[in-house]
Amino acid sequence: MSIQIAEKRKKAEDQVITFIEKQPHIGVTPGERRVLIPVFMVKDGKNYFVVNRVEGEEDWKIEEYKKMLLSNGGRFFKFYGEHNDPFEMIRYMKMGNHHFEKPTRVFERSNGQGYGEAFTDFSGAWVKFAYTFHYRIYDEEMVRQLKAEVKGGMK
Repeated sequence: MSIQIAEKRKKAEDQVITFIEKQPHIGVTPGERRVLIPVFMVKDGKNYFVVNRVEGEEDWKIEEYKKMLLSNGGRFFKFYGEHNDPFEMIRYMKMGNHHFEKPTRVFERSNGQGYGEAFTDFSGAWVKFAYTFHYRIYDEEMVRQLKAEVKGGMK
């Protein structure tokens, strides 16, 4: 591990991260109205949207997201997928010569408008497998590194 990466990880570990809920709003889907409560991560005095909690439903998944964010300095969390770390997933894909279904669509940037600071969702599916994944990433350097990995050898 390079000194720069080690220093960055140490710096991330030293940051104070908290979670807050903001003003609830009504979410309407066909045949259903639900109260949605936005959950935000607060890091370095900035708010980062994590997910909407549905009022009255169990929130064990949100607690898992929070644990993951706390464990990696608020860099990212996994919504779903086999691998907890997106770099680990890419290494596994390369070893097995696997590919993304739509490689140009795996990164979706949110400008943060109305949702605090910007973030990037890294999600998609593998060709020929019923494997899907979704990570929400708040660290821009990590996004750049992932894009380089995807571009440099993935189809």
